[in-house]
Amino acid sequence: MGIGCLAVVPTVLHQRFGLSLGLASTCAGAFGAGGFLFSRCAGLLLRKVPRTQLPAIGGTIVTTSFAMLAVMPQWQWAFVACCVMGFGFYTLHNTLQVEATQLAPGSSGSAVSIFTAAIFVGQSAGVSLAAFGVANLGPGWVFAAAAVGFLALGAAITLLLQRRLSAPLDR
Repeated sequence: MGIGCLAVVPTVLHQRFGLSLGLASTCAGAFGAGGFLFSRCAGLLLRKVPRTQLPAIGGTIVTTSFAMLAVMPQWQWAFVACCVMGFGFYTLHNTLQVEATQLAPGSSGSAVSIFTAAIFVGQSAGVSLAAFGVANLGPGWVFAAAAVGFLALGAAITLLLQRRLSAPLDR
């Protein structure tokens, strides 16, 4: 489900809190504001935090955001959660993007193309799974599952990145 869950936020806000679809969509759109904030803070973040820790930080931020959505008692929580989620997602995503360009230096175009295809296929499948989950389990369960998934994803990427960077080069 992952970030595809973001697509169901406006519907959940509309159904649960009676928000207009315009205002509910604005809440989900706050994700972009969080991404923009990341773009403004990326340089500072990269100077202050080891790159091996960025996936854990991003995963934890996205996890916290989805947990907020899972239990939100008021619609305003969704606006804050989506904005914060954008920052966390791009913290995680940029790390993956940089690593994709370095995996196959002689074929970086292919590596980035495969990475991009995986992201888009994953997002598309995630929207479908999230919609199915909301209809059959309820939004709280769907957002909680996404929270757990991002916590695991951030931890796994952090461990794999630390292993890769600490391994001796084969020359």
